[in-house]
Amino acid sequence: MSVLWSDLRLAVRALMKARGFSLAAIGALALGIGPNTAIFSVVYATLLAPLPFPNPDQLVMVWSKTPSGVRSGVSPGDYFAWKDSATSFQYLEPFSPRLFNLAAPDEPLRVRARRVTANGHRMLGEGMAFGRDFQPGDDQPGRDQIVLLSNRLWRDRYGADSAVLGRDIRLNGRPYTVVGVLPPGASDRLPADLWMPLTFEPDDRIDHTSRTLLLKGRLKAGVSVQQAQHEMNSIAADLARRVPKSNKDWGVSVEPLQNNFLSADRRTTL
Repeated sequence: MSVLWSDLRLAVRALMKARGFSLAAIGALALGIGPNTAIFSVVYATLLAPLPFPNPDQLVMVWSKTPSGVRSGVSPGDYFAWKDSATSFQYLEPFSPRLFNLAAPDEPLRVRARRVTANGHRMLGEGMAFGRDFQPGDDQPGRDQIVLLSNRLWRDRYGADSAVLGRDIRLNGRPYTVVGVLPPGASDRLPADLWMPLTFEPDDRIDHTSRTLLLKGRLKAGVSVQQAQHEMNSIAADLARRVPKSNKDWGVSVEPLQNNFLSADRRTTL
């Protein structure tokens, strides 16, 4: 320790004698460390941080691919055909983003909503802060006027009042009953303020042209993305043979959910 202190005193005296050099060196270190810390923080949060869900490596996005290889939304008919045939997934659940006007005392509040299936949150491994999740049957006409609130919207718009449960709110002029509030954390990171049931009509099972759905999946334990892709290629090829008018030369892409909405150029830049 005595040698260490002696070396430190010598170093300090040398730096004090060359103050210009010392200030330049300290400034250079500060300029190097500060931006690198900031850059890494952004890159980690955007690209490297694991998704805040159980077993996030099992979560995938499933896209339709146009004949030119560009990924696209999924049609209801394709979704039902894939779900009926695929064995690689624990869950395969569509959602559809929407914008609504939420009635407010002063002026309407523009909110981001997602229409999801009954298993949409169970697939992610999310529970409720209080209230209930969507259940089978909530997607039936006349039973779908219900809504789940994000924890963020519940706090900011309703003052974290638990009495909001069972209350009607008006979205685009129509009443929806609040049946649950999601917990803080994971759901608050999503670009959605509230969730509503996603409904299908009988004819949707044969609609292979309206490619408006987004599709998330959770792989079964031990199934890789590559294995799921191989299976889905076979299913898509069979579907193309059966309904060539809408699906000829259309394919499918199974991709890890992590960073899936960042373009390849954006990921390279980061």
